[in-house]
Amino acid sequence: MRNLLKATFFLIAISSFSVFSHGKKFETSDNLLESKICLSIAKNNLFKYRHGVASLSSTRNASQLNRVVLNKLKCNGLSVKDFANKYNADRIIKYIAKFS
Repeated sequence: MRNLLKATFFLIAISSFSVFSHGKKFETSDNLLESKICLSIAKNNLFKYRHGVASLSSTRNASQLNRVVLNKLKCNGLSVKDFANKYNADRIIKYIAKFS
């Protein structure tokens, strides 16, 4: 019975590890605002994306800032739109569609 319990625990541990190993983990190598915006896109976090974009300037409105980000910012060499599509960031894609 004790061996059966050990075997069961071992199988559960192995299956849990394989489930978590398929998850994506994103992190930045620096603390730049642009990196944080790209990270929020990869994580599909609309709140952090909008907050990051708004932090870029206090003199422009959200619409102007989003257009600048869409036209100028590159995330891993990709445009914001392509980067969001690559990581299936559906909330971000839907939001930035208003500014494209």
